[in-house]
Order: sequence, then structure tokens, then C-alpha cells
Amino acid sequence: MWAQDGREDLAPTYEFVFGGWLNKKCALRKRGVQVCSARAAPLNSASFVSLWIYVADGVLACGVGDVHSGTLIRWRDEAFEPRAHFVGFSTWNAPAVLRNIEVRTTAYANPGP
Repeated sequence: MWAQDGREDLAPTYEFVFGGWLNKKCALRKRGVQVCSARAAPLNSASFVSLWIYVADGVLACGVGDVHSGTLIRWRDEAFEPRAHFVGFSTWNAPAVLRNIEVRTTAYANPGP
């Protein structure tokens, strides 16, 4: 089945959740199934927070601050699905302001295994 944007509804998806569960947890989901999580409260309603996501060669990571610093989650997917080409944002029912969104096609140096 195809969605209106041209992607398959069953296409490979990875979902990074920052500050879920009332800003008490961050999680990574693959096709809707949680594969990794961490207790963290990265969001701040009083100021903007820099968040990053890294996906390359089967390694998926996210954190706060500069890329590869303040890592909250790091997970290696042994069955990595590189066909995931879409980026989306959702805040469910919570108001949010997103700014300075940058998607790079060149990989950052990957520190460690």
C-alpha cells in the first residue's frame, strides 16, 4: 500500500522520541517497536535545546548538543534498513517550535563501535 507522499506504508521506519513520557524518557523505535530507550529529560520549555540524530552504516544514535556529544541513545541495527529516506516531526498534542533543522547527506565521523 502506498501513502499519498509516495512512500510505502510498510516502508522501513526509525522513530526517535525525545522527552517522551512527560519528558522522562527518550526512545528509539523500529517499525513501531521500541528497540532502545534511556531515562532522560532533554527538553526545556524555557529555552531551545539542540538535538541531533545520527544514522549511518547500521548505527543509530541521538543526543543533545553537538553531534556525538551528549549521546542519549546509541544502537546498532544488525538488520539495518537503509531504504528509510523520510524525515518527519511530531509533537503529538504538545505545542513546540522547531527551528534550524538540518539534514545532511554526508556522514559525520562515527566514534566507536
